This record gives sequence, structure tokens and C-alpha cells, in this order.
Amino acid sequence: MRCTVSVSGLSLIFICTWLFASAGCSRDPYCLGCEDGDSGQDAGASSDGDSDSDSDGDSDGDGGCSPDAAEICNGRDDDCDGETDEDFDLSRDPENCGECGNECSYPGGIPACDAGHCVMKDCEIYYQDLDGKEANGCEYYCRPTDLYDYCNGRYAPGTTPGDGGPADDNCNGSFDEDADLDNDPENCGECGLVCSFVHGTSLCVEGECELAACTGPWRDADGNDSNGCECRVKGDEVCNGKDDDCDGDTDELWPVGESCCIGTGECRRCDGTLKCSTSGSSVVCTGVTVVNPSEVPEVSCDGVDNDCNGTVDDIHDITLNPYIVKMPFSEPAYVFSYEASWPGSTGKSQGLKGTYACSQPDVLPADSITWHEARRACCYWNRAMPDSGLPDAGPDAGPCIVTDEEIISGSVTRPVGWDLCLEEDWEYVCANGLPDSPAPPHDFPYGNDYDDGICNGAGYDAGVIPAGTLGSCVSMWPDAGGIYDLSGNVKEWTASYRTTLYEPVFDADGGLVAEIPRHYISARGGGYSNAYDGLSCTFDSALYPSDAWYSDLGFRCCYYPPP
Repeated sequence: MRCTVSVSGLSLIFICTWLFASAGCSRDPYCLGCEDGDSGQDAGASSDGDSDSDSDGDSDGDGGCSPDAAEICNGRDDDCDGETDEDFDLSRDPENCGECGNECSYPGGIPACDAGHCVMKDCEIYYQDLDGKEANGCEYYCRPTDLYDYCNGRYAPGTTPGDGGPADDNCNGSFDEDADLDNDPENCGECGLVCSFVHGTSLCVEGECELAACTGPWRDADGNDSNGCECRVKGDEVCNGKDDDCDGDTDELWPVGESCCIGTGECRRCDGTLKCSTSGSSVVCTGVTVVNPSEVPEVSCDGVDNDCNGTVDDIHDITLNPYIVKMPFSEPAYVFSYEASWPGSTGKSQGLKGTYACSQPDVLPADSITWHEARRACCYWNRAMPDSGLPDAGPDAGPCIVTDEEIISGSVTRPVGWDLCLEEDWEYVCANGLPDSPAPPHDFPYGNDYDDGICNGAGYDAGVIPAGTLGSCVSMWPDAGGIYDLSGNVKEWTASYRTTLYEPVFDADGGLVAEIPRHYISARGGGYSNAYDGLSCTFDSALYPSDAWYSDLGFRCCYYPPP
């Protein structure tokens, strides 16, 4: 017979052995629980004495379980209760999640098992999951010190002070995000950048420091924020090369640095520079080339103050002018060589009209002038006759010695000093110069035979030309000089009054209202539009009202010594 006994330990083997012996059972020393008919080893027994299939060194078929053993998660029934790993919830156990030995783990994180899958349910204290990636757990270690993160100069635990890194006070992975870097002058543009300006207050505008205002007496004169309010107001501006009132300008009340001139007339030089005076209240002209006025003689009729005394053409002896002829008789003592022109006149321009008469070659003669204006232009030179005993006419063309009224009334028939030429004297000078053959007087300055190519009359057809252009149109006086253009170019006023005619004035109905006296004066020599007879020395029929002017009517000056 075979005794079948279920054993769970070594003690039962001994009990079973005792039972076998007392029952008179025959025992197979090699098999427990063998069936009748078994002989020798059990068919399932191994050569190592383990006759079951659980490889636990025995032949009981229990997988190595023990009722006293604790169940562990290994896919076996460790406590022999017929269940495998019954104490483990593989769907929720983070140490055996989904299968035994699959332990859930996350750096810095708290793991959990959900339906057999590892999950991270939270972070350990001071750890943060900033990137939201479960695989690397709670990757950020930070101990918060505040709910907000301002620029405070602190380093959060977990960072290294002194490494240049900022502090994450609220541990959200951002740094100083609550700081107003656009507007905080204590942290402008970046933490720790303090806006500061010398003698000024500051603003932070869009992350850039700006000077808000200056303090006390200081001003930002140069407009450069980087050096703050660099200028201290010292008071009102004075001329000293400094910005005393701090308005950004230096010596702005004075033309410092501009070019300047010293001297008058031809002595005037403008190569100087204006600089502040020592008093600071004015400027002085420095660096000018100085010209000694005594080294520059005055030249008549050039419109320039040659001797630098402040007066133009104030020569003291008009007789020294090479273009004034001293005649070989007493009246007139001097005659202009050329038709009178204005100072500054050129071959194309008539110069300073209405000032004083000049005798100059190669310039346009004066024209379109009344008899009264012509007299005063000649009388100007009475001021420049030495020892003449004549009154000084002053710097302007003053009154003549003989008045207009005295000449027109006939009370005085002879001019005194510089004046227009009497017509009989004009004719004598025109007709009695060279040549000697034929003997003078001549019909024309150059002789008796008219030649329309010698003087500027209608036959020459040129309009007004510069005085002396036609060199043959001259009355030449031996030991004196030539007198040009006595025939043609422009007619010449004389000092000779002829008659007075009364010009009627009528009203709108044709009634006579008044009669205006017109005083007629002789003009000699003819002009550029006259035919040969009007160009002769003796033609005396040209009379014009004293207040009239014409484009071909000029004048010439003569000097009559005092009686």
C-alpha cells in the first residue's frame, strides 16, 4: 500500500514516518506519497533528490512556500496560502507598479502608481517642476523667500552667491520679474543699475536713465545727461569766455569771434577778430593790420577816404588835381579838363549822383541834373582852395558864394570861387586853344572845319560815352593842358542867366490860374544828338529852365578868384 500524506515541513516528515511504522506500512525510502506499485524512484523525481518541479530542493511541489513566511512580490506563493503576491496591489503600489520590482522614482518628486503606471503626484519640499516634464522629476531646487520677486540683491538657497546669478525669490523660475526695470530709477534696465546724475534728479524711462531736473544753482548747460548738471550759475552773462548764466551759450550778448575792422577810408583794415575786453562788458578788435594815415595822401573824386580821416575826397588843395587846368589868365583861373562826373563813376556807371563834381577821364559824365544842382556840385570845392579867403562850404555841397537869386536877378554878374563857367568864358576856352593855324578863335575846339569823327555829335552816333574817349576832341592850351569834350557828348550848363518866361497855369475850365516864372539859363557845346552847327564853340541858342533836366545835359566847373 502507498501512504499519501501532505506535509508542510520537516516535522511532518517525522510524524508521517511514525505513522507509517505503526501502521505497518512499507516505506519507500525514496518517496513520500508514492502510489502502490511504485518501485524505486518516483517517475517525476530528479537525480538530485528533488522529485517535484519547483526546484526548491525538495519534492513536495509547494514552490518553497512556508505558512510562516511573509508574502513578497515575486510571482510566488511565499506563505503557502494558495495565492500569489496577494498582499501587493500592482495597480497602485509605487514600489511594484504594474509588476513586481517596478519601483516608481522621480528626482525631487513624490512618485505614485496609477492603474499600474508610474506617475509623479507632487514635488518634495523646495523642489519645483518648472518644465512640466515628468521624466526628469522636480528638477528645480529653490527655497522661496517671498511671494514676489524684486531686485533685492539676494540669492535664493540653491544658487551660489557671488556667481553673478540673480535671485529667484518666489521660486517660479523667473528672476526679478516683479521689478519695474522700465521705470525704477534704482533698477533701470537691469537690477542694481541706479540712475544718478551730478547735481540732478533722475528718471528711468523705458529702461534708460534720464536727467529729470537740476538742483540748486546748477544747470545742464551742454545738454549732455552723462555729466549731469555741470554748470553752476554765477550770475548775469559777462564777456569772459564762460557761460556765466548756464544757458548753453558763451558770451552770447557779444559778437565774439566775428571779424572786425579798424580805421577809416583806405586805412580801414578788416582782418581783425572781436574779443572780450578786460572789463567783460564789451569787445575789442584785435589782430588788425594798422595803417598810418599820414602815409596815404587823399585823392580827389575817387569816392574813397584815402587819408583815413573819416571824410571822402576832402583834399586840401583842389588845384593839385591833375585833371584841373590852370589857365594862362585870371578868369577863370581854373577849368575842369573833363565834363563833370560824380565820385565813384566808372565807364559804365555814373557813381554817387548829386554829391560833388569831379574831373576824371574815362568815366561817364553827369547828366539829368538841374542848373541848381550843378552849381552846388561845383561850389563844393570852395572848401578845398588854400588861402582863398573863401568860406568853407562844409562836407556837403553847401550854398554857393553867389546865390541863385543874385545871378537870376542880375545883381551879381560874376561868380566867386568854384561855380559853373560863365558862357563867354566857356566860349573863349573852347575857341582859343591850339592849333595856331588857322589862328584862333576857331569854330570848333580842333579847328574850323567840322569833322563828325572827332567829337561825339549826331554824326558820331554813339550816345553818351566816357569823358575823354575821343582824344582829338580837345582844346589844347600851351603850358596848361587840354580841355576835352567842349563839343558834343553832353551839353554843359553855364552860370549865365538869359531870361525869364512865365508859364501859364490853367484850371479844368481853361481859365488862367497863375503864371509861373521859368528862368532860362544858357547851355553850351551841344550834345551827342546835335548836328554840327549845335556843336560849335559859338552856338549860344540852347536855353533851358533852371529847374529842368535832360539826359544829354551836364556841366563843367570853373574857378573865379575872389575880387
